[in-house]
Amino acid sequence: MLIKDKIIIVFYLDKTLDLYEELSKISTMFSEINDGSFEYFVVPTSGETRIECINPVLLDKTQYEDVKKKLEMIDQEFFKILNKEEDGETTN
Repeated sequence: MLIKDKIIIVFYLDKTLDLYEELSKISTMFSEINDGSFEYFVVPTSGETRIECINPVLLDKTQYEDVKKKLEMIDQEFFKILNKEEDGETTN
């Protein structure tokens, strides 16, 4: 659940990377530094690896709802991909 006053960090990771290892690094980093002021999402991509930051305070209500829906969908899809990889299925 997204909270409007939290900053959202989105990690886009190339699918050729070891997603489990990268997710573990990100999770460890955030557990050490997160003071409750932000959330993060990890999005597998084909290509560029990058990080983006979304400050919901700067969004109007319509933009916020749009971003919220997209990030919730991304979150669900990411875990579907991880579950498929755990079961030995490929994502390519």
